[in-house]
Amino acid sequence: MLAARIEGAFPVGRYLNRALNSLPWGFNATIRHVFGSGRGGVYEWIDGEAAAARDGITALDLNRQGVITRFTTVWEASRGCNSTMEKLVEFSIE
Repeated sequence: MLAARIEGAFPVGRYLNRALNSLPWGFNATIRHVFGSGRGGVYEWIDGEAAAARDGITALDLNRQGVITRFTTVWEASRGCNSTMEKLVEFSIE
């Protein structure tokens, strides 16, 4: 399992700018379920056959202004090769 947790609006934004094109839950993901409210929420996603992960879940915590203050995502990463997993981990390092 691979998990990432980024806290703070600016760190979340910088992480997404670096990583979104390479993440299994990025642009090519299909949303399975969405749960939440004005304070945040969770979405469950699935990705294509060639992705490092087939499915996972991402949670967003929002402040009163609707800005993401914490971002947590978890997926089962056994389908990914070591170099892909290393690349995804590197995105979380500033």
